[in-house]
Amino acid sequence: MAVPELPYELWFKIISIVISSCIHKVMMSPDNDPYAKRELLIKWGLRDLTWEKNAFCTLRLVSGLFDVITMEVAKRALHPRDSDDLIEFDPTQGEGGRRGAWKCEMKSGDIGDDDIRRIYHLFKAMKSYKMDPCLVRTTLLAPYLQYREGISFRVSMFGWEGFPKIMGTEKQFWLFVSQYHDVVYDISGRVVLPEAQELVRTSLQKERVICRTGFDISRRMYQLCERPELSGVSPVIPSAFDSYLDETYNLLKRNSETYAKVWKELETFAPPPLLELPQVKRAADLIMEKNLHSGLVSLVTSWV
Repeated sequence: MAVPELPYELWFKIISIVISSCIHKVMMSPDNDPYAKRELLIKWGLRDLTWEKNAFCTLRLVSGLFDVITMEVAKRALHPRDSDDLIEFDPTQGEGGRRGAWKCEMKSGDIGDDDIRRIYHLFKAMKSYKMDPCLVRTTLLAPYLQYREGISFRVSMFGWEGFPKIMGTEKQFWLFVSQYHDVVYDISGRVVLPEAQELVRTSLQKERVICRTGFDISRRMYQLCERPELSGVSPVIPSAFDSYLDETYNLLKRNSETYAKVWKELETFAPPPLLELPQVKRAADLIMEKNLHSGLVSLVTSWV
């Protein structure tokens, strides 16, 4: 079947979207992570990304026009970060000292004289999720690596029931969340392909929201469980405690609605449901057992 005759600019836009989407799906694929636990991979769901992993090669074979456009799109998507990041290509002494193994040229400005070999190497490194130094030095791929490190931290923290109890975790967590803002700021205007920049920027912002709201929910639920009014060791002050419960309800409602909305939008590395966040089940049982607050009872019941 002949390729439809469309303006060059339109084909460029279409192929830019396709290549950006394929890079995003491969870099964000859980089964592409050698450090992910098997039970989490099953929970997140494994996907067949054969087409996405080979899209660059496939598109180049469609026609001469597609070959030219696909190469130009790939050059923009895999643009090097800066002129200081230079990795020499040595065809005889590569990784592990094996003859003919790969290293990449990373030059400022245009990708360099060895365009095709370098780009193919980067796509190959993406497939295996190998911690190739070239990925770190690529403007688009470096944020994905930082993103994946952040997800590992979030998975670890949200899977640890004692997380909200430990002094100092709040500061550590917010320092970590602030790094997402820094990464988003860092890629703005630096990623040459706008379609690719938008995908990683949106994902980073969603992950930041999940971290912030999930932590606020866990921390407040832990604090509620530790209130002296509920332990019998403090005189009950109904008006003050009622105000605290009203405040808690408003905070939990606001954060849980945001968390649930973004939770549905995440395609991979989904965070735990609300009741599986640290300390939430414990506090929810207490709320329903003591019928603490009509709004809170209704709210946590909706999480089941």
